[in-house]
Amino acid sequence: MLLDMRYEEILNSVTRYDNFSKLEADMKKKLPYLYLKRLLDVLISVTALLMLFPLFGIIAFKIYVDDPKGKPIFRQNRVGKGGKLFKIYKFRTMYAYVSHNLPTNRREDPDAMITRYGRVLRKYSFTVLLEVDKKLYKPEYDDQLRQEFLHKFGQNTKFTIRHVDEIPRESSGKFRMIINNV
Repeated sequence: MLLDMRYEEILNSVTRYDNFSKLEADMKKKLPYLYLKRLLDVLISVTALLMLFPLFGIIAFKIYVDDPKGKPIFRQNRVGKGGKLFKIYKFRTMYAYVSHNLPTNRREDPDAMITRYGRVLRKYSFTVLLEVDKKLYKPEYDDQLRQEFLHKFGQNTKFTIRHVDEIPRESSGKFRMIINNV
């Protein structure tokens, strides 16, 4: 029921651009804002990384103690804006022997594959702290075109940070279909 309400919220909040020239004109007006935003993103990110560096060391050590067979940092290639590949870095939350090609919610017994400390990292979304090749925060646009053409894929939204594990396994396909067709 709660999940269906979220679908309705998403569907009701959507507007579309039928005219690409209007989208282009809107973006030209926002160019100075975008440069300033990028500068602030970089400055805040560098400052935060320097301040969080000791915490990263502690997290990496705890991951290593929990499962010494693998590296504490997980690296994977992802497809980004324009089909360009980029590397994503995350703290490892699963045991080293587990294949990372299948999402956790698609596995038979996902809890058995997640380390003790990995549960804590996932609960508080600390796994994404190392994602430095992205903007600090991507607003949840109500416009599919802006989302597809103007932002890098894989960024965090309020919904994905707070509710990604609440989507039931059998509903995740329906949810993706709605998001992709909005």
